[in-house]
Amino acid sequence: MNENAGGYNVFEEALRVAEGKYQLLSDYNIQLAKISILFLEAADEKGLYSSIADSFRGITNSIAATFSVYKQDSQDLQVISLSIDPINERKVASILGPGLFEMRMPVGADDLEQMRSQIIRRPKDLYELSSHEIPREVSRAIMKDLGCNQIIALPISYAGEIFGTCVAYMAQEMPVVIDEALIVYAQIAGAAIKRQRLDDDLLAREEKYHIIADFTFDWEYWISPSGTFIYVSPSCKQHTGYVPEEFMKDAALLQKIVHPDDREGLALHIEDSLDINKVSNPIDFRIITRDGEERWVGHRCQNVYGRNGTFLGRRGNNRDITKRKHTEQMLARSEEKYRKLVESAIEAIFVAVEGKIVFLNQRTCTISGYSSEELMTRPFVEFVHPDDRDMVIDRHIKRLRGEEAIPRYEFRIMRKDSEMTWAELNTVAITWEGKMATLNFLEDITERKKVEAELWKKQVMLARTEGIAHVGSWEWDVATDTVTWSDELFRIFQRDPQEGAPSFAEHPAFYHPDDFALLQQAAEAAVADGTPYELELRAIRKDGETRVCVARGVAEMGLNGRAIRLFGSLQDITERKAIEVELLKSYERLKNTLDDAIDTMAKIVEMRDLYTAGHQQRVSDLSSAIAGEMKLEDTRIEQLRMAAAIHDIGKIYVPSEILSKPGKLSTMEFSLIKTHAQAGYDIIKSMDFPYPVAQAILQHHERTDGSGYPNQLRGEDILLEAKILAVADVVEAMASYRPYRPALGINKALEEISQNRGKLYDPAVVDACVQLFNSGKFEFKSI
Repeated sequence: MNENAGGYNVFEEALRVAEGKYQLLSDYNIQLAKISILFLEAADEKGLYSSIADSFRGITNSIAATFSVYKQDSQDLQVISLSIDPINERKVASILGPGLFEMRMPVGADDLEQMRSQIIRRPKDLYELSSHEIPREVSRAIMKDLGCNQIIALPISYAGEIFGTCVAYMAQEMPVVIDEALIVYAQIAGAAIKRQRLDDDLLAREEKYHIIADFTFDWEYWISPSGTFIYVSPSCKQHTGYVPEEFMKDAALLQKIVHPDDREGLALHIEDSLDINKVSNPIDFRIITRDGEERWVGHRCQNVYGRNGTFLGRRGNNRDITKRKHTEQMLARSEEKYRKLVESAIEAIFVAVEGKIVFLNQRTCTISGYSSEELMTRPFVEFVHPDDRDMVIDRHIKRLRGEEAIPRYEFRIMRKDSEMTWAELNTVAITWEGKMATLNFLEDITERKKVEAELWKKQVMLARTEGIAHVGSWEWDVATDTVTWSDELFRIFQRDPQEGAPSFAEHPAFYHPDDFALLQQAAEAAVADGTPYELELRAIRKDGETRVCVARGVAEMGLNGRAIRLFGSLQDITERKAIEVELLKSYERLKNTLDDAIDTMAKIVEMRDLYTAGHQQRVSDLSSAIAGEMKLEDTRIEQLRMAAAIHDIGKIYVPSEILSKPGKLSTMEFSLIKTHAQAGYDIIKSMDFPYPVAQAILQHHERTDGSGYPNQLRGEDILLEAKILAVADVVEAMASYRPYRPALGINKALEEISQNRGKLYDPAVVDACVQLFNSGKFEFKSI
């Protein structure tokens, strides 16, 4: 009975101990729950470390508590937080100074394993706790001043990751808290640190990604599967003028600001991007900003998926490429401009690299007759005439070597149709895609060659013609006083062409002094105002012989109104001049003979009509004077003088008794008188006069109104010479004595022609005649 009672007492004691321990654990759980909440409320990692130190001091009912962080890189512990009352804090500070938080306590491999296993340590003193970093004397002083009799070191870790150690400095020698509670505390503190670090890391990462997204120059966005914006970067305002909140509020805003012409293309792009079987290519489109500006956007997007493959929407990147687009457009316009220049060039333009054409324009094909494919797949020299290939190759190689080579030269090309074409090549060395090359400009000069050949023939013909005609040509550059002579001019002056043409200053030696003064005067006038000239000069040859020449000159005028060049010719007319002198002598002899013949005929008429003696001569004088007053040429005046001197030659066929009849003539007699005009024409027409003398004699009795005889001619049908002769004949006849009446006088005669001016007589002739007498320029020598 006693044994059973004793057993029961033991059991009952054990039960009371268990119940007490359970109650204690319950109390600790409540306290630990509060500590967990405290840890959750920590603002940051530093605040959490302070809470750990404070709560550990509280749960252990210790004098002071610290929390030291484990530094994995240096494998040591560093005190981060200290929980202690102010008095004891000053005691520790007086012993350690500020060095507590700078102290490093090494952690060995064994220590690490214990910390990872969360083994509670109870070191004897600070010397042991700090792995001998705190000297034994300092350790004793601190523990004595604090009244510390026990140290508890609790490792803090989570899932094998070591975070640090909590240390409690206790006055009691016996534990006041059970190990189970400390282990739970260590787990709670480790979990809190892990969570805090994860939160801090998450925040750091989020901050980093926000910085990347928010501070990018590009306009970034994330659209949910439903089409609403999850995120829009602030740079959207810089691009569009709209802020992110506006896009978040209006999911259709992006489509609204796209240029109307580009909306369909963007919609198709978005549709393709949602198809996982299609590759979403970048797209460029225009937007209209809030202020109405048109901008270009380079757009790229891709679908976003979660780790489990869930579709999370679409991420888009928009870059302002307005400047690039404008540059591309300008470049395109520039390329188009230069392409048109190259393609519309009248020259063939091509680039040759390593003997082959790598670039060409259409004109190259036109000139050669080959297609671009044919020209670019064969060596260029194959298109050169065989006789010119060595020259072309040699100059091409020299140019590529940087040696001196003729940049422009001519050669022949063999066309595809086997025709030969002359070409002029202008080439320069360049670099083409990293290789030495030549840029070539080739012009078809076949027609020019033909023209040059024809010109050469004409020059030869001109030289021969100049020699035959004794005409030399020259050119004078006024500014440089440079004179150029043709070969014939050297021959005219007997000057050796090797001596060159003399300057204008040397010309006085080549002309008679009197004539050079005329030439110099004419040349100065030509230079000053462009007046052309033609002079007859005496040229002095090298042997002293004088040659008669005709000099002609014309000026090429500059913008300042003065001549820049004079061109001209010099013709040797010495032989022609001698012939002209002989001809003039012969003409004078012939003229004298003709004058004698006319005088003889006039005298024959006067012998038959004594009353009209001197009439024909006086009519001739007046006719010549009228013609002179009317400014007729000398040849016509001479023609008129001859006709007037014998205008009545036909009267030799009229009986003399009728010519000298003192009374009025009968109708029959007057009819006979009227035949003298036709009779005179018949006499003279067979004579070889150089002028229409016979016609003037025939028409001298015709009248402007057609009332004259013998053919009743009118106005312009009557020769001017006959009109003058008619007026002079009437004036002289009325002013002179006649067998049938006395002289009527000049005034009566002038009155007659004035009254019938325009009717019977030509007005201009009448005016000239009246002017002669009224001005006193003319009067009959004897009437």
